[in-house]
Amino acid sequence: MLLPDIPYTRPSSAKLTLDLHVPDSDTSTKPLVVFVHGGAWISEDKADHRELAVRLSTATGCAVAVPNYSLSPRNQPTDGSEVIHHPTHARDVLRAFEFLRTWDQSAADQSPYYNAEAIFAIGHSCGAHILGTILLSPSQSPSPQISPSQSLLRAVRGVVTTEGIFDIDLLLQSFPAYRAWFIETAFGPRDNYRSVSVTHFAARSTRIAWLLVHSTGDTLIDRVQSSAIARN
Repeated sequence: MLLPDIPYTRPSSAKLTLDLHVPDSDTSTKPLVVFVHGGAWISEDKADHRELAVRLSTATGCAVAVPNYSLSPRNQPTDGSEVIHHPTHARDVLRAFEFLRTWDQSAADQSPYYNAEAIFAIGHSCGAHILGTILLSPSQSPSPQISPSQSLLRAVRGVVTTEGIFDIDLLLQSFPAYRAWFIETAFGPRDNYRSVSVTHFAARSTRIAWLLVHSTGDTLIDRVQSSAIARN
């Protein structure tokens, strides 16, 4: 069963919604899986990952949520509209997590869709960086926009990252063309990106287990990224 376009902010926004995929079996006591898509902070939509979400839901027997989040514009807006930079993407995803953690799932004709005390997160590509921004904390100047509640940190049991981006400066060493393609679009022009590279962050909770997956055949993100965060 697909529950599409659930708004996770108040007031609601058509852009800030999530899809919830629920298998036919009883999932009221099972964990929730949240998939955070990639797309270099500038592209992709939750609808692009519906087949994957269905496969994850079928394989795990768990409900799977896929949130949309604000994307940085590919071109600088000329109409005076807001320029979306980091940490807006992560702020949106954090709002989705907090909504899912506290959402009143009660309904007269059904049991809860998931156990809100047990959440597992999956992040692909920049989705991994977004999860790192939320669940890890910079040692200096933490962003007040990214401050997960203690109840959320207790609920998150594990994180899986696939072909994740974690260190922006290392990424630019391997792929210098990414600076103009999407890094400056998402983070703004900077001399270096150490302050937003989650390889320099500390764990907000030591109870959250992390699994780093990186395909040897991936040509867009090298394994240097996963190796760097593994050493953290």
